[in-house]
Amino acid sequence: MNRIKTALISLVAVVGLTFAGTSVHAATVDKYPLTGPSANLFCYNLEPFPGEVVGEHADGFALFKANQGTLTGSFHLRNVEPNTDYVIRLIQAAGNDCHTVDAILHTNKNGVGSVRWSEPIVGARAQVIIDTGDIYGNPTYRATEFFTIPQS
Repeated sequence: MNRIKTALISLVAVVGLTFAGTSVHAATVDKYPLTGPSANLFCYNLEPFPGEVVGEHADGFALFKANQGTLTGSFHLRNVEPNTDYVIRLIQAAGNDCHTVDAILHTNKNGVGSVRWSEPIVGARAQVIIDTGDIYGNPTYRATEFFTIPQS
């Protein structure tokens, strides 16, 4: 009896979603550690720049999420300079926005900070550059991988 009841409840839920016209779209989310200390890339295709030094990992990560036409990045640093501003540049391959500062991550007295930024999806791939201090300030970090944005 319980199996029949569970099956009926599941069927009603599916039918209810169908009649309501509701569609469920799963968001694509990827998490990457950060690498540096002298990360840089070409803006127009997000390819690594010759001479880029990415042998070390920063204590932090980048989380990318693509959902319903919006790209969201959550960026986290730990064990870095306390009470410091870090310039965040969320870069998409179709855009030429390498010079645009999208957000500022401010660390607390313990050298920990997080920031989140969202923008419309305009490219096929995304990457983040985290500059210490000013834009192009070193050390500079980026995600270890490029986030591929699902195309609908």
